[in-house]
Amino acid sequence: MKTALLFPGLDALFVSSKLQRWIEVPEVRASLSETNRFLSLLTGQTENLESLVTASSRPHLEDFDRTTIALAGIQIGIARAVQKIESWDVVIGCSHGDIARSVVCGVLRLQDAVEIIWTFARLRKDCPPGRTANVRTVDASPLQKSQIDWLSAQGATLSQWSTHHATIAATQDVIDRVLPACRERGLKVKPIFPFAVHSPAMSSLADHFTTLSPKWELSEPQWPIFSSVYSKFLLNADEIRNEAIAGAVSPIPWIQSLASLCDEHGVKRFLNVGPSNALTGWTFNSLATEGVTVQDAWDILSLC
Repeated sequence: MKTALLFPGLDALFVSSKLQRWIEVPEVRASLSETNRFLSLLTGQTENLESLVTASSRPHLEDFDRTTIALAGIQIGIARAVQKIESWDVVIGCSHGDIARSVVCGVLRLQDAVEIIWTFARLRKDCPPGRTANVRTVDASPLQKSQIDWLSAQGATLSQWSTHHATIAATQDVIDRVLPACRERGLKVKPIFPFAVHSPAMSSLADHFTTLSPKWELSEPQWPIFSSVYSKFLLNADEIRNEAIAGAVSPIPWIQSLASLCDEHGVKRFLNVGPSNALTGWTFNSLATEGVTVQDAWDILSLC
């Protein structure tokens, strides 16, 4: 039975208590200390991500960009703690989680990861105004193909995280046009991020990163990496670099990627780095794969 280490994306930002409870774990504290130092070099001021995360019940609303850097630092610390007592065969990340994934796999230096997230924060502000929004049905039933097709026909790029959960991303004019018509089609749509991640609206950012990416040296991965952007294994550093750029403008075939890992590659156990279990809860409650187990890092370490 193969085991995968799983790094979720920005869903952790909405449950701050799941961020905060990790702060005193030694490996997380050490990772955040490193992250503070590297961010301070970029901003020219003394950074304290621990204080940001613990001082507010909604730190992403206080400072979205720094909270995303804190999330990566926390995920790296969690994975380092888990590594002391668990082993795995493959690593998969989702969206923002790919950053911590690449650091833990030895592909990317933490210092460069901090710079990449900080650069993303700056460059996304030059993209056309847009939004990323959660999508569910009004009556909590599974999303129907007709609903998904309608959203796509309106110009919204859709990533589906489970049979019941998806996000759409589009420019602001598309979101403004779609929102009023959603309820009559049985859809509940709620904007969550002030930019259209995983959509063509981020193409100028992807172009900038294509130019900038050679400055960040990538190494070969220490564990096999399965891409949730391409739904395949990434064989070298160049493929990982291309994946990072493509992920900015492409929808994430998350369900297909997890199903492929389980059904085609024999992964039956997932270690969820978290710090949230929202994504794994959504996905594995609806993924039609038998014999799959999911363990959260918090539960794993609490047993020690």
